[in-house]
Amino acid sequence: MGTSRSSKRGGRNPDTSSPKSAPWRVTAMLYSGRPDPEWTIPESLAQRALLLFNQLPPAAPAHAPPPLGYRGITLTCADGRRWTAANKRVTSALSGQSAPEFQTRLDAAGAFEDLLLSSAPAGVLPLRPGELPS
Repeated sequence: MGTSRSSKRGGRNPDTSSPKSAPWRVTAMLYSGRPDPEWTIPESLAQRALLLFNQLPPAAPAHAPPPLGYRGITLTCADGRRWTAANKRVTSALSGQSAPEFQTRLDAAGAFEDLLLSSAPAGVLPLRPGELPS
């Protein structure tokens, strides 16, 4: 089991470079028993998300999300790197030589999560509370 390697001093930034042709996939973790909504995003949007991740302060790992309902959102690169936003935290899982390396960052404003959620094509996600169709 991996541990956070972030520290307030000298924490290593994850490799956020990406192959230009690698597709980026976003998954909203919503359902139990049926597939979660997925969509792809352009390289430019993925790079904005990674820049945002790198600017967030280190944090302790989040508590486990609830077993039912919305559990967060994941950004995945074709090479296996993954960033998961849930409970005001963003955790990266970066493929290492022997095991993944995990880093957790505090996203108190939910900016990383909001950026990815707002990239969903129309009709992919159910309405949020308070949203009305136009």
